[in-house]
Amino acid sequence: MCRPSARPARDGFVVSSFLEDITRKQWSKILKNDALTKVLSRPSSDPNSTPTPIRQGDILKRPQLANTLTMIMEEGADALYKGSLAASLSSEIISAGGILTQADLAAYSPTIRDPINATVKGYTILGAPPPSSGGATMIAAARYIAGFEEPYGANFDTLSKHRTSEAMKHAFAMRMNLADPAFYDETNDVVRDMIESDYVDSLRRNFHSDDSVQPTGNYGGEKWAQLSEGGEGGGERRKTTGLNYLEDHGTAHLSVIDSDLNCVALTTTVNTEFGSGFLSPSTGILLNNQMDDFASEGRPNYFGLAPSPLNYPEPFKRPLSSMSPSIVLYDNKPRMVLGASGGPKIITGERERVATS
Repeated sequence: MCRPSARPARDGFVVSSFLEDITRKQWSKILKNDALTKVLSRPSSDPNSTPTPIRQGDILKRPQLANTLTMIMEEGADALYKGSLAASLSSEIISAGGILTQADLAAYSPTIRDPINATVKGYTILGAPPPSSGGATMIAAARYIAGFEEPYGANFDTLSKHRTSEAMKHAFAMRMNLADPAFYDETNDVVRDMIESDYVDSLRRNFHSDDSVQPTGNYGGEKWAQLSEGGEGGGERRKTTGLNYLEDHGTAHLSVIDSDLNCVALTTTVNTEFGSGFLSPSTGILLNNQMDDFASEGRPNYFGLAPSPLNYPEPFKRPLSSMSPSIVLYDNKPRMVLGASGGPKIITGERERVATS
């Protein structure tokens, strides 16, 4: 993975119209960091000139990032977490007012968990487990809709849309109870109710109407509801944002399937455009702003999701994410390998894609 990425970083690549557009839109954020400004500015022979954003067709080079990728390729992950890269990266972060130390980097290790899975109408959905919320939420919505005698009408009619909307409301209400399972054993109980127990069926029986919506506190049912209309009774007040707010930001997805039917669904993100806006001058690494995926008391996150106390930040805790790399099997053979970008719309978009394919 490092070698094919290091080559264009060192030799340069052509700036796309998308990169030009997003750079212009985020220019005020970019200008707050000298290293990022230097990378995303058009070349100028005058060192005193005002920086201007790159344009489509320009050649963009990332030599520091190329060197970093080469070191990781040659020395392994320890080059980043325990070697010279860690020392320079943490030093630059602290100099900029951050708190990430070399000891923090050395203490980090990835957690590998088995995917969750459920079979719905003969299709087996494999999804990422918590602290990713996508797999369980998508499966819960699919199971909810599958319980109707006719899940979808002709051309996805109004009733179909209503049922889909209600399914997602229940699924997202249950999602509020998901968190890093290393911190909350209850997360495993929620996942079980979302993907295999009869709890989703009980939601459809007891908290659904084909001609109306439910009171906010009904979504998620008696066991897992957290939302309330006004925040009374310990529930979180519901916050909303316009749909035009939820567009592509800092997420990319790659789906691969080979001739032997081996599959990979890989989602990666810096969260929002240019992440935290901090580019390490020596390593070329752009730091993400994934901390926003944690909940903050009394206010929604960047994507408008209501906060859950289970997802408040704690040392060594990993935040709840909407990333949803997924594989769908039929007759034990891959039918779809998919993922998406767009924050929480990843889940709704993927569920819709699976349902209509």
